[in-house]
Amino acid sequence: MRSERLPSSLRTKLWKGCFAVALFIASLFILDFVMSGPQPAKGSGFGLDYIAFYRAGMLVHTGHADRLYDLQDTRNFDSALAQRQNLSLGNNYAPFLNPPFLALLFAPLAMLGYTPSLVIWLLINISCCAGAAALLCRIIPAEYDLDPNLEPLRDWKNYALVPALMLVSLPFLQTIGHAQNTGVSLLLMTWAVVSWRDGRAFTAGVAAGILFYKPQLAALVLAAMAITLGWRALAGACASLGSLLLLNVLALPGTLTDYLHRLGPNVQYMMATHPYIWQRHATFNGFWHVTLNQLSPEIASSTATYLAILCSMPVAFGLLLCIWRNRKSTSRDRIIAAVIATAPLIMPYYLDYDLLLLAVPAVLLASEMIDRDSSQPLPKGDVWLIRLWIAFFLLLLINPALTKVLQVNLSVPMLTAIAGLAIARAIRGASAQNSETDSKNFLNSCRWYVAA
Repeated sequence: MRSERLPSSLRTKLWKGCFAVALFIASLFILDFVMSGPQPAKGSGFGLDYIAFYRAGMLVHTGHADRLYDLQDTRNFDSALAQRQNLSLGNNYAPFLNPPFLALLFAPLAMLGYTPSLVIWLLINISCCAGAAALLCRIIPAEYDLDPNLEPLRDWKNYALVPALMLVSLPFLQTIGHAQNTGVSLLLMTWAVVSWRDGRAFTAGVAAGILFYKPQLAALVLAAMAITLGWRALAGACASLGSLLLLNVLALPGTLTDYLHRLGPNVQYMMATHPYIWQRHATFNGFWHVTLNQLSPEIASSTATYLAILCSMPVAFGLLLCIWRNRKSTSRDRIIAAVIATAPLIMPYYLDYDLLLLAVPAVLLASEMIDRDSSQPLPKGDVWLIRLWIAFFLLLLINPALTKVLQVNLSVPMLTAIAGLAIARAIRGASAQNSETDSKNFLNSCRWYVAA
């Protein structure tokens, strides 16, 4: 019997929407080029975030890893590189804020020179995004169930929507434009989630441990893994992260201590001496800094942190309750989606290009919607969650300009609504599964009693 899971009309609308967004982005690029005109003397602003990685690789390659977190050395290096490569860096500079073991990755790239290593780094990130998209496509159910004894039919038009929508998302464009490492992060997160869904605790922990090269992406995920999968997930994270730290100690002695001592002061110094990019943060902290800064910078700096903590408390409590209710659940998609969607809000540091990781909970929701019983009405909460995901995707395309005009980052309250609905769905799903389990246990007890 032929059972269509994804209606062709819905698929057509999604593809039309994808092409419309791509056309919109292309129009913006063309308009910007026509309005600004050729400006060869201005210098290149492409991939400036890569400068910090390139400098870290050069320092490791030349045996000067002890300067990784030296801000004066950073300023001198960046200024000289900007002059040689005609980069529009201005008076800014890009400090290296990642753990020192990440610099080992860029040492062989730095040997090739700035431009060739930048190109290779972009290809690495694009390849990682492609690998993550391939793993996410495997989560989506097959379109038809022709015969339970045969392999389900998989239509490429359905699965290609995952990479297509990813390519036209603003976080992906920012990742490429800034030459950031979000492609690597997305692949690690997807690997962790696929293992988490299958109950492979140790493997999921290994992926989460490697992801700790950006702790704000991995901390909440690993905590939820440890509660739902047990000590094996924690053991996997300790194995991978411990291996990276051991490699750091052996290859770059002294740098780990320097990193722990100087990271906080370096961040504080950058915030005090440069206009900080709070509008780029998808966090409660960033939201309040942007909102209050139009009133008074002094009030913003002293009040925003406290307001961020107050906003984070109910969200964190709801997520903790959600994780605890799902600690024994075998269906983990809803809790995984809730954890990843909530993480940007309650982390102290989470930039907008890392929102590309939200492709994971979006695909998990789409998978559940495709696989649901279409004869049953869709709950209103799920309807609103789908609408909010679509609105959030579109908002991100114009959010940088909108935030600059309104002095309010609307993506944060919208993501808060998405996280709240995702948490509520996960709690509701856990309650339904627990009730079903209790009913089965009761029936089994009755059968045993009658048989006895």
